[in-house]
Amino acid sequence: MLTFEQLDAIYSSTHHRSGKAITKWASSASPRVGRQADQALRHQPWNGFEEFVRQRVLSTPDKRGNGARDRVREGRVPDGEAGANDRYAIGYSGLAYIDAGVRLLPVTLGGEAPQAPTYENVALATYP
Repeated sequence: MLTFEQLDAIYSSTHHRSGKAITKWASSASPRVGRQADQALRHQPWNGFEEFVRQRVLSTPDKRGNGARDRVREGRVPDGEAGANDRYAIGYSGLAYIDAGVRLLPVTLGGEAPQAPTYENVALATYP
């Protein structure tokens, strides 16, 4: 499970939700202690995913977030070579683009119950 604060800490350069950057997986309370978080991937911005994440996850009601953090690499997500084959990588994409080998993580916002990224939860707007 990931919170919006953790996603902000991974992807944001402004950190309006988290206040700091996650630069090692140990910082995210993940069992993958010691690995660098430079395997964070973001989708190529031409398709709108990056803008959606900036507006929905990295921004707060009073502050516009920015996802142009150093050490976050742009790529085709899921990228079988860079994402699914590296168990320490993290990325985001649309549900329709998920390939085998990619693990989907539940997300929570503001202390609400974590929601799994299923087609049903997305359609019902319960997945944040």
